[in-house]
Amino acid sequence: MPLKSFLGEWRLILPALVLAVVLWAYANKQSTVEGKVSLTFVVNTPDDVIAIIDNKDIHVSVRGSSRAIERIESYKGALKINYVPANIPTMEQGEVTEVVHLEPALIEDSISKSIKKSLDIEAGQIAPDFVEISLIRMEKKELKVEPVIIGKVADGFEV
Repeated sequence: MPLKSFLGEWRLILPALVLAVVLWAYANKQSTVEGKVSLTFVVNTPDDVIAIIDNKDIHVSVRGSSRAIERIESYKGALKINYVPANIPTMEQGEVTEVVHLEPALIEDSISKSIKKSLDIEAGQIAPDFVEISLIRMEKKELKVEPVIIGKVADGFEV
């Protein structure tokens, strides 16, 4: 009998449900905050390639829930953009220059990978918005080293 009387009050239940959804949407919108984070641009290369980066510190404004922003800001110094270059130079090329444009999707993905959790955030202003990388292939050479001794070895010691 109580269930029947509860369902009989649908004229009160429906407006209350609509009001609850509207209030939830409003509260959810109000909890969106903005923060600033710094990321380090890291280039993953083979051992015989050196990466020279013009500016590896990336500053980003992010929007999201206050909880997500607090979580991101607690990772100071640990946020990274791990980049694998598309063009690794050959020995004949020697050096290759690559420009990486930093898009919001790349930043959002990098933040999620750095903290190992998917967050509902939006990257805003990115400074700088591109990174220029010079990739240089190292060449191994064996050099003969002959020491030249200048002066006299002290008594009791030998070379």
